[in-house]
Amino acid sequence: MPGTPLCEAYNALERLRSQIENEALVLDDTGEAVNITISVGVSCFPVHGATGEGLIAAADAALYRGKAAGRNTVVTA
Repeated sequence: MPGTPLCEAYNALERLRSQIENEALVLDDTGEAVNITISVGVSCFPVHGATGEGLIAAADAALYRGKAAGRNTVVTA
């Protein structure tokens, strides 16, 4: 989300996370409806990293904090 302020990126990803959580996925082979969730780590240039690698590392660390806290969340670096 290049050029997007951190708070706007967080809000957009939180809306996406909520939509995914509330939408059942129907499996083609069985017709079974399953619910899925996502966890997302978000970082912002240059606050959380000055390079692509730094930004990815910061977002990855935030993602793992979210997973450790129970999953199904958006976490900022």
